[in-house]
Amino acid sequence: MNKDNKFLKKILDYARIDLQQQKARENLNEHEFFEGMSYWSIVGVYYNCYIKEDCLYDEKGNLLSNDGRCMDKELPYFCNQKTGYIEDDYYGTVYINVENNTFVAIYYNC
Repeated sequence: MNKDNKFLKKILDYARIDLQQQKARENLNEHEFFEGMSYWSIVGVYYNCYIKEDCLYDEKGNLLSNDGRCMDKELPYFCNQKTGYIEDDYYGTVYINVENNTFVAIYYNC
């Protein structure tokens, strides 16, 4: 396989993966948690986290969220939210507890 064909194969492989991700994103967007978010992106996964005095820390003791825990009946998470230049412009990172002490970090803006 020559260099150009390898490049074209990589484009095709990436296109297939990207389409799968788009479909998965559409499925996630249907959940009420993402309602009102104009943009969101998964920015990390943190393992072996712990909670101390309503703050979330990663396994090395780095502070992830000091805004406290938002306790939803189905979806416990931590949120660091900031206000933009316009008072109804919000952005930040949520840390969703997906299993045991594992949190997925999602950046968002509204």
